[in-house]
Amino acid sequence: MPRSLRIVAMLFLLVGLHAAYVVVFQLFVRNSININLGLLGFPVYFGLMRYSDRWRRIALLALWISMLLCAIAFVVGLFASGPARLSVVGVYVREVPPTWISLAMIPFAFLLRWQSQVLQRAHIVALFDAPTPHAVQD
Repeated sequence: MPRSLRIVAMLFLLVGLHAAYVVVFQLFVRNSININLGLLGFPVYFGLMRYSDRWRRIALLALWISMLLCAIAFVVGLFASGPARLSVVGVYVREVPPTWISLAMIPFAFLLRWQSQVLQRAHIVALFDAPTPHAVQD
């Protein structure tokens, strides 16, 4: 399996793990149910590791939606008035200038774009179309 594809799959796994942590935290600490779409990171990870073209396409859709939301957050951060609430796993940390949100979106957008490009590379797509993808090596 190409290293770049393995990294993309691992990033989806990390998203799934973070989402699971948030769901459990919200359930047991805040006594609230949190349906988190990041949990789709688990099946996307396993689908990419099995060279499932369906899960590759779902991963691309998730990345495109994330890029759109990233762009919206960037613009909102530029034009927002008043401070933004910074919280980690639902726990308030402090207020920050809204431009910090915009600045944080820049490297995130580059990472999302890189992941999307990896999943669209011809040799990566060929792995998902091959009848026996495990025979294809890096």
